[in-house]
Amino acid sequence: AELFREYQAADEGYLDVDVTTAFPLEDDQWGKLTSVLERHFHKQPRLRVFIDNRLLGGVFIRAGNQVIDASVRGQIERLAKSLLN
Repeated sequence: AELFREYQAADEGYLDVDVTTAFPLEDDQWGKLTSVLERHFHKQPRLRVFIDNRLLGGVFIRAGNQVIDASVRGQIERLAKSLLN
């Protein structure tokens, strides 16, 4: 069923994108995020929004099999990993 939805979205020219934020975004931030995602993926993004305060700040984006972790939590985890190596 998930694969069918992905093919249907591709055929219709949009992409389902899960966006997780630490805090609700303002309208102008949604507009900027939508236009950046449209340029990045070359498709019209259809956003599903989730709020997760464990991110501390920033956004976590999942579109199909691509992940963009621009969260503060992700940055801290990458920094800690690099310091331990």
